[in-house]
Amino acid sequence: MNFCKRKLTRSLLLMLFLSVTAQGVFGQKPSNTISTDTQRLFQQARECLQTGNRWLQSQQQPDGSWRSEAYTSLEQGLGSTALVLATYSEQPRDDLQERRIQQGLVFLTSHLNQQGILNSPEGDVNYPLYATSLLLKSLAESGDMRGEALSGLISRGLLRYQHVPAQGWPANDPGRGGWGPGIEISETAVRMHPANVSVTLHVVTALKQTRKFSLEVRTAVREFLWQCQLQESEHPLAGGFQFAAISDHPLNKAGWQPDKKGELIAIPYFSPTCDGIVLMLECDLPIDDSRVEKALSVLPELPHARLAELPLNPEAKYTPLDAIFFYEQAAAARVWRELQLRRATDRFLRKRRIQSLKKLVKSQHADGHWSNPLPWMLEDDPVIATAFAMQAIQRWLPDSKREP
Repeated sequence: MNFCKRKLTRSLLLMLFLSVTAQGVFGQKPSNTISTDTQRLFQQARECLQTGNRWLQSQQQPDGSWRSEAYTSLEQGLGSTALVLATYSEQPRDDLQERRIQQGLVFLTSHLNQQGILNSPEGDVNYPLYATSLLLKSLAESGDMRGEALSGLISRGLLRYQHVPAQGWPANDPGRGGWGPGIEISETAVRMHPANVSVTLHVVTALKQTRKFSLEVRTAVREFLWQCQLQESEHPLAGGFQFAAISDHPLNKAGWQPDKKGELIAIPYFSPTCDGIVLMLECDLPIDDSRVEKALSVLPELPHARLAELPLNPEAKYTPLDAIFFYEQAAAARVWRELQLRRATDRFLRKRRIQSLKKLVKSQHADGHWSNPLPWMLEDDPVIATAFAMQAIQRWLPDSKREP
């Protein structure tokens, strides 16, 4: 009898050990219990979305566009309209909002050139490839592709400007495989407007949604990704991403430094690493790929954009609302949402989610808009800042299918 009891006790202890091991060592599933304070914060954030939406609706022009009041170079409204429509594509919509979206789509599609690119008299200053990719994404999300011909035209236009030699780009282009913001193909353009992680992500997302993302294109994008991800294993920020493929380019907003060989390397920073993580996932890398895991693990250590002071000062202290604050919130929230879609989580992003929502709720103006006192990423334009803020909130908020 005692032998049977000891055997039963050992069995129970073994089961308990295996249970604890499975939960502790291999990762406990995130609890679905949300505190009252967090629930209240989520409700405040939803109310901010509603007031932000009303403010954006009030800014739409009779021709369907949203135009910048802060920048004369953006007065035509192509980039800002594309950004607002991309923001709306992620929000729940009623009939009124659907009509406003359709008005915006009509406005944008009327400005497509023969190559399927949104191009304005101001040229690359309006970020034509960025705006065009957002338009294609919005068309796909709306379910209104205006026929396969329009979808194909825009997709071919975007593919035309991938930085690969077959499209006329220089063979020595450091950004080979990616996309930059503009449509000028030359050695000068490569240096002035190099391929970057952000535009590449938005183009790839649009191409995937319209099933125009071929294996050949994906392979080239992956090569671009490895060029932008810091591979030096002994570097404390290994796994992080730079924004532009040219290491010492001013667009790499955390600066650069010499490596052990004396060659300049860009210092990875937070927002392009968020975009790089999502881009790796869009390129079909699994969530447990070592390159994805490295990027996620280094996120808490990465510096933020240091644009508040020139020349760059690594010792400077910056306020929470500096540099590219709203874009950064939206980029981090997108990583969180992509992890949620794959039933994964991240402790750092879980904590940042609450911090970000609190800042966004607190920084909204009474009439519903957001704005940044600093001009970087054009966030001193309320239309642009409000669009990014609403993207961030929508992505941080719980998905009813996965979280209460």
